[in-house]
Amino acid sequence: MPNAAPSKHVLIVSGNDDTARHLKDYLVSRGLRANVKAKLPTEFGQDPPDAVVLFPDEFKKDDVEPRVRKLLTDNECVTLTVVTANTQRFEGLAMRLEDTQTSRLSVLPRPAFSWTILDHVISPLATKAKSNPL
Repeated sequence: MPNAAPSKHVLIVSGNDDTARHLKDYLVSRGLRANVKAKLPTEFGQDPPDAVVLFPDEFKKDDVEPRVRKLLTDNECVTLTVVTANTQRFEGLAMRLEDTQTSRLSVLPRPAFSWTILDHVISPLATKAKSNPL
């Protein structure tokens, strides 16, 4: 399994403590810095993540899409992996985003294995977005 650069910072956004804790432990074991938020972020502050893993099914439906749009608009270097039972909804959202935003969005069907999420977080696309902001 691939190891990530130790400086890669991942924010896990999940309303489920078990989901968040298990994914965080796995990502840390693979060499990433990982933090967890139980609420949808509005901004990142001083230490923005390189990647966000979002479990949107655990939040109010109407809150998620505007936050995803804002996250991708305000943070040009952040990649977003959405893990959801409703992939069609987020694939539809991706079709309505600008190309620069769509290229930083991955949608995975839930349930997803931790190593599959890791692959999306450390993919070449994620590295390209961080090193070459659009």
